[in-house]
Amino acid sequence: MTTEQSPPWDQQIAAILVRPLVNTIVTPNQITTVSLVLGLAAAALFAWGEGTATYWAAGLVIAARFIDHMDGELARQAGKGSKFGALFDSATGTASYGTLFLGMGVGEWRGDAADWVLWLAAAVALLILINMLLQFKVEIRSGVAPDPYPRIGPFEVEDGIYLIGPIVWLTGTWWFFLMGTIGTLIFVTFNIYALSRELQEGE
Repeated sequence: MTTEQSPPWDQQIAAILVRPLVNTIVTPNQITTVSLVLGLAAAALFAWGEGTATYWAAGLVIAARFIDHMDGELARQAGKGSKFGALFDSATGTASYGTLFLGMGVGEWRGDAADWVLWLAAAVALLILINMLLQFKVEIRSGVAPDPYPRIGPFEVEDGIYLIGPIVWLTGTWWFFLMGTIGTLIFVTFNIYALSRELQEGE
């Protein structure tokens, strides 16, 4: 007998916060759009990289990441889920993560970092996009969306994004950029390999 795993901690909090919105005109896609705008604004601020821009950017990333859970919870509780909404949510997450590293890379490069920093950021953004497209293919074929993020209790691997706040506020963007891009590069490469194998085995 298997025990159903409880939702991640941030999703549980999001489920509580969206309850007042269930019987309102607010839709999950509107919340997704807010998350997307915040994520893109954070990337732009990281690319600008002057003054306190990166501090604000880190805060926006945290807000965008948390709000990204609220659309799904509202869809479930209000019965407003849709295929378009699910695709829009996935595309928003991909855009937010990809542009995050691109924005950081541009900001570091504008601050006299070497050219390889831009190439690394671009490579990670491209792999994130490829990973999303493969996930869509697997979902279309199996009817079930793959969950690419391993969990330890109530925490997911991607919860590490919340560390962007204290790391950037205390040390600047460089170390988060370096750890984030290398970690994402390794994780997404393995995930792309696993998804590709799954698609080949299903042929």
